[in-house]
Amino acid sequence: MFSFFRRSSEESAPPKPGWKARAGFIARAAVAHVGALSSLFVLELGEYARQARKCAVLAAVAAFLLVVGYVSFCVCAVLWLGPEIGYVPCLALLGGAHLVAGLVVLGCAVRQKPGPLLRDTCEELKTDYECLRMMIEENRKS
Repeated sequence: MFSFFRRSSEESAPPKPGWKARAGFIARAAVAHVGALSSLFVLELGEYARQARKCAVLAAVAAFLLVVGYVSFCVCAVLWLGPEIGYVPCLALLGGAHLVAGLVVLGCAVRQKPGPLLRDTCEELKTDYECLRMMIEENRKS
C-alpha cells in the first residue's frame, strides 16, 4: 500500500530533465545571448565609426580653411606691416602670435577625451554577470 502511494506521487511529478537536456538548453541560451550581444556590439561600433568619419571630414575641411586663412593672413601682415616696422620684427610678431595660438590649441586638444567606446555593451555584460552570479548563488542554496 505504501508503494502504491509512492508510485502515484512519482507519476504525478514531472520528470526532471537530465544533464544533457539542461546543458543543451544552456548552450542554446548562451548562443542566443552571444548573438544579441554581438548585434549590440556591431550597432555601437557602426555609430562610433559614423561619428569618427564625420569628425574626420569636419577636421579636414577646417584644416583646409585654416591653411588658406593662415597663408592669407601672413602675406597680408608682412606686406602691410613690413614697410612700417621692418620685416624682421613683423615676422617675429607673427611667429610669437602663432606660438601662443599653437599652445592654446594644444591645450584644448589635450583636454579632449573621446566618448566611451561600447558603453552599452559593457553595461549589458555587467548586468549579465550580476544575473549569472545571482543564479549561481541560488543554485548553491538549493
